[in-house]
Amino acid sequence: MTTALPPMSIRRALPGLLALPGLLALAACRPKEPTCEPGQVEWGVQLLVEATSSINPDRSGNSLPTVVRVFQVRGELVIDDLDFERLWAAPDAKALGEGFASVQELTIYPGQRDRRVLPVEPDATHVVAAAWFREPVGNTWFATYEIPRRHPEVVCDRAPDSHLYPNPCLYVLLDRSATSGGATPPPGFQIVPGVQCAPLGVLPGTAKADGKKKKKKKKTKRPQLQLPDGGGDPSGLPQLPGTPEAPSAPSLPSAPSLPSAPSLPSAPQPAAPSPRAALSVLAGARLGA
Repeated sequence: MTTALPPMSIRRALPGLLALPGLLALAACRPKEPTCEPGQVEWGVQLLVEATSSINPDRSGNSLPTVVRVFQVRGELVIDDLDFERLWAAPDAKALGEGFASVQELTIYPGQRDRRVLPVEPDATHVVAAAWFREPVGNTWFATYEIPRRHPEVVCDRAPDSHLYPNPCLYVLLDRSATSGGATPPPGFQIVPGVQCAPLGVLPGTAKADGKKKKKKKKTKRPQLQLPDGGGDPSGLPQLPGTPEAPSAPSLPSAPSLPSAPSLPSAPQPAAPSPRAALSVLAGARLGA
């Protein structure tokens, strides 16, 4: 008794149908791509404060410990209206108005460094570091810094799985009765080894573009010139063309010759008498005698 074979089309598709469950299992076991939400990134601003050996001098020139207040404010208009006496008279940020989100206070001594992380307030736009100097001069008693609000997006772009990405840094230097600083170290600031800060100018969505730049470009092979086989004889190699001779310089024209002087006319010379004439002259002379 013979068994009827299935149609040819079914037999061809049978191996694929048998492998389908395995493919589905592999797809289910594939690890999911890491997801990152900027709102879930924990970050802050690294505050790096440094004081020189001569800060906030008294009348005798001795350096004194200095109190620094670090404010997080809402908008640049708040910075334009900063007042030294008002900032130091307020007990907290709320007493300064809605433009001030928070305040932290620290004391720094001459030649000392201080490092801490400021948790960023949700609606803060800038950080103001103000020093309580005995004799403030102009507006050099504070330094400002714009908070990079898109930093969590950069973290998700650069490290979506681990979130291991350095925080941005605010540098503040106190020297005598002046405060300087910002996103970059001011002149005279001594950077502490090992401190990592987020690079400046990095925008979200540029990680893939930077990765493509790092890929090495394939080098194209240049065609090599095949020399004819000279059988070990140097004369079999192609000869380089000789150097063309330089054209000869044109000859200078010869100077024209002077005209020759005219010759003097020759004096007329009397012709000698012929012998017959001489004889006739002699004969005449004789007859006359």
